[in-house]
Amino acid sequence: MITTITGLTGPTYNKVDEKLLHLQSMLAMTHGGAHEAFDGLSPSLRNNFLWACAQAVDEVVALMDHSSDILMAFDKDLQTAMTA
Repeated sequence: MITTITGLTGPTYNKVDEKLLHLQSMLAMTHGGAHEAFDGLSPSLRNNFLWACAQAVDEVVALMDHSSDILMAFDKDLQTAMTA
C-alpha cells in the first residue's frame, strides 16, 4: 500500500478532498453576501442543510482517524524493521 507522508492513501485522500470541497461549497452560502439565500430557507431546511454539513465533517474525521491508524501501524512496522 502506498501511503503519503500524512498517512492518507490515494483513494482516502481523494475522499477527504472531495468531502472538504463539498463542505466548502455548501458553507459558502451561509456567510457574506450569499447568506441571504440561506436565511431565506425554512428552519427545517436550514437544519437539514447544517446536518448534512455536520455529516460531511464526521465522514472526514472518520477517514482521518482510519488513516491515522494506518500510519501508526506503518510506523510501528518500520521501527520494528529498523531494530531487527
